[in-house]
Amino acid sequence: MNDIETRDTGTKNDNSSEFNLSVKSHKRKRSFDDENLELEESREETSGGILKKAKTQSFSESLERFRFAHAGSNNEYRKTDVVKNSDTDNGLLKSAVETITLENGLRNRRVNVTKKSTLKASVKKSTLKKKNEVDPALLQGVPDYICENPYAIIVGLNPGITSSLKGHAFASPSNRFWKMLNKSKLLEGNAEFTYLNDKDLPAHGLGITNLCARPSSSGADLRKEEMQDGARILYEKVKRYRPQVGLFISGKGIWEEMYKMLTGKKLPKTFVFGWQPEKFGDANVFVGISSSGRAAGYSDEKKQNLWNLFAEEVNRHREIVKHAV
Repeated sequence: MNDIETRDTGTKNDNSSEFNLSVKSHKRKRSFDDENLELEESREETSGGILKKAKTQSFSESLERFRFAHAGSNNEYRKTDVVKNSDTDNGLLKSAVETITLENGLRNRRVNVTKKSTLKASVKKSTLKKKNEVDPALLQGVPDYICENPYAIIVGLNPGITSSLKGHAFASPSNRFWKMLNKSKLLEGNAEFTYLNDKDLPAHGLGITNLCARPSSSGADLRKEEMQDGARILYEKVKRYRPQVGLFISGKGIWEEMYKMLTGKKLPKTFVFGWQPEKFGDANVFVGISSSGRAAGYSDEKKQNLWNLFAEEVNRHREIVKHAV
């Protein structure tokens, strides 16, 4: 009986010791987990919401840390762990700051590019708006420059907006009129003109005028009636000034209206650029291709060749007149 009681007492003591040890271990583990929780919360507060929570440890890692702490190196381990985690957090924070800085830089770059694109579009839109605000009805035509009995008279369709604003013939930078005229050697002494020299053409025995005097942004804006009226006025001019070599018509469309005024018919489909069989106001007629940038259906080479043919005839006549004097 005593042996049984002794064994029972021993068993109770052993169980009590194991229970106390388990409670103590549980308390240590709970204290350690509480400190880890505080460390995680402190880590989140330090990051200011920027850093993500550190990677959750596995069960085996937590158990290893608990055993290490239970062995008596608890304080030293925790100190080392805090330092390591602090270095990790600093690295993550630095990486996050660099990432945010890079994103802000890219965002600012995109904003700057957008601002530049918007500025360019705004300037272009402002320029177009300014040009569109011009009312052609309020613009004036450009003057004729024709001397008595010239070698030739050059005929355009009508002044464009740019020509009207500048007060000179063929003033648009997209129009190759003056470049082709210079290259053809139609001017005496190898002179080269720009639109500012239109008034100087009579000094070279040349004249310049238009089928219609009214300015417009496009020839399509002209009415058929006013083009026919312009053809009749041109006819009287030609009879008045009597060009010796003939007329240089800068565009097939102009000759179509002149031909219709003469004959009451449409221009035949057999039409060919160059010298025409018909005369206009007792003057010979040479039809060239429009020098406008919109006349893109013909090459510059073909346009220039027609100018050269006309210039050759004018220069030939000049030589005849000089020798006759």
